Amino acid sequence: MKRNICFIIGILILAIPIFWICNILTPAHGDESGNGNPAMLLLPILACMFVYLVYLTVTICKHFSMKPAVFTIGMTVTLLHLVISLLYQRSSFLQYKSLLAETYKKDVGHIDWSYIETIISFMSLHVNSQYFNTNTYFMFLSSSLFLSLLIVYNKQVKNH
Repeated sequence: MKRNICFIIGILILAIPIFWICNILTPAHGDESGNGNPAMLLLPILACMFVYLVYLTVTICKHFSMKPAVFTIGMTVTLLHLVISLLYQRSSFLQYKSLLAETYKKDVGHIDWSYIETIISFMSLHVNSQYFNTNTYFMFLSSSLFLSLLIVYNKQVKNH
């Protein structure tokens, strides 16, 4: 079990520079981007880390006999964190979109909303700072914990 805890701590520490590197790959306002988004190359690594983090957390939680109330409280708190984080993320994204529009207006004299929508699309390099930041790192952790608690709770319910 100590080994699993060490792996979890290692994943949590290793995820920090991955989120940071992806964040700094965002070009400055008004800069043109190159071909493609290199941060997307790190997404499979984060996905594998997420799956392994859930697996390790489930393995550790199986060693403890927790009451259903503990699962309910844990899942409620992590779900509440995820909802609040998503609302914050959406607000931040809309502010970022407005900032890009104002920057474009200063440079060109008008706002081309179709261009703004293009550069804030999912795979765009311009939104890396929105997808890879402190908030999304903690969402990464909360969602893995929520999923782990849900899996362990479902297994306990099936066994009883």
